[in-house]
Amino acid sequence: MGKGSRIGANAVVVKTVPSHSIVVGVPGHVVRRTRPVVEEMDLHHDRLPDTVEATLASLSKRIDELEKQHEYKTIYQRKKNGKNGNGSQDKCLNPSLISGVKKIS
Repeated sequence: MGKGSRIGANAVVVKTVPSHSIVVGVPGHVVRRTRPVVEEMDLHHDRLPDTVEATLASLSKRIDELEKQHEYKTIYQRKKNGKNGNGSQDKCLNPSLISGVKKIS
């Protein structure tokens, strides 16, 4: 039997098997020859994507968006109710607090 060859289940091998081939049947016959498997390992871990970093960046961005939406909603509710949170009247809404925030419904 040649190096790197494979023999199918219940195959009956009656001849010499060449290297890197697949043998099946009764009597066994070569159905395919494959290329030799490269024994060298590919350990280029520096080329792998950093999925943890990408996930954390995505979550951080989403948290920032949600905090801005919550802040906008809180400011909008206070302005709508005419209160600033401590019971006194809110004179004006500071536009710098809500710049770049998407309005939510």
